[in-house]
Amino acid sequence: MRKVSTRMLVVSLAVCVCVSMFSFMASATQNMTVQVSSVTADPGDTVQVQITLANNPGIASLKASVRYDSILTLTDVSFNSAFGSYVTAPTPYSNPQTISLISPLSEISVNGVFATLTFKVSDTAPKGYEAAVSLTYDQDDVFNGDYDNVPVDMFPGSVKISGRVAGDANGDGKLNLKDVVLIRRWMAGGWNVTIDENLADVNGDRTVNLEDVVLLRRYLSGGWGVELV
Repeated sequence: MRKVSTRMLVVSLAVCVCVSMFSFMASATQNMTVQVSSVTADPGDTVQVQITLANNPGIASLKASVRYDSILTLTDVSFNSAFGSYVTAPTPYSNPQTISLISPLSEISVNGVFATLTFKVSDTAPKGYEAAVSLTYDQDDVFNGDYDNVPVDMFPGSVKISGRVAGDANGDGKLNLKDVVLIRRWMAGGWNVTIDENLADVNGDRTVNLEDVVLLRRYLSGGWGVELV
């Protein structure tokens, strides 16, 4: 009985060692990642897209090209000072836009937000459209203090144009008399209703009142030349 118990203990220990070694090898071979964030915006908005590093083993150089959709206009690039020495993006900005880090005297092992890109979204951006923001790079431009290339996976992001419609108080993606009734009930009080106040404010004066109701009704009836904001 003792021999069987000892043998089972040895097998269990062997399994634990194998699992531990596998976990260590998996973590040791995990590539550094560079991720572009994804955000949602309305036409005409100004938005910020972040580029984040993770699993950074220590690098002396990082250079990549940011490519972005034509409905986006790049207006600013800022870097996280925690990464130390870096090359500031030149102006005027271009597409693709180069971002880079150079640290000739020491390796940088910082993780987190590396760069923040500010984009102006076109006023005519179609609702529901997804504008890609992607990265490309040369493997010889990402290396450590010993000039060894660092394996890296780069992942794209996007700016998704919201499908929200001014006046769509109930958020169903449609603009109709249901929205008019809902806004009036919300204004009257005593009704258990909720609205999207930003969308109900169709004239952009930051207040939901009867002016918005009148404008919305005129817009729905047509022939008034009314524009909703």
